[in-house]
Amino acid sequence: MKLFSRSVTAPSLYWNQENADLSVRYLTDVVENASIPLQFKAGKDGSFEMTFDEHIANVTTFLLEDKKTKTIQDLNLTASYKFNAAVNDAADRFVLHFSPVTVEPVNLPALIYYDGNQIVVDLTNVEQKTTVAIYDVAGRRLIEKAVDGKLIHRFVMSNKNLIYIVVASSNGKLISRKVLVY
Repeated sequence: MKLFSRSVTAPSLYWNQENADLSVRYLTDVVENASIPLQFKAGKDGSFEMTFDEHIANVTTFLLEDKKTKTIQDLNLTASYKFNAAVNDAADRFVLHFSPVTVEPVNLPALIYYDGNQIVVDLTNVEQKTTVAIYDVAGRRLIEKAVDGKLIHRFVMSNKNLIYIVVASSNGKLISRKVLVY
């Protein structure tokens, strides 16, 4: 059973199964449990971060859906998820998916390319702050930076002759590209 903190401002993350709140839930397999609701209570308004152990699921698909922001994050690529929450948010905000989810893509109007010297992220058509993350092909995050919209940002990669995965996301919209740095 989930034991909630005596402090009313402490955040809580838990499962709900058959009207019982649980700290731990045993899943027999990911076929019968393709999607699992994950409950969250903020305790107080603010910014939060959930971090998942990359070995938590030995499965190909490991996604976190945020129903409030209407975003889905691949936890195999980025194992932590930052979000804002309020005390009055619905507790059933998140869903873990162990099989692919069909979602109509909402692309960020940005360009990502390599200009022969640097990885370029062109955000001239994006109004708001954007998070740019660069990963190696093993999924390790090398760079994560919040940058301003309406600008062109350049990232120098010291290792050449590699493929990088560049993800830019803002307000539930994102774009990702594989970039060969030579």
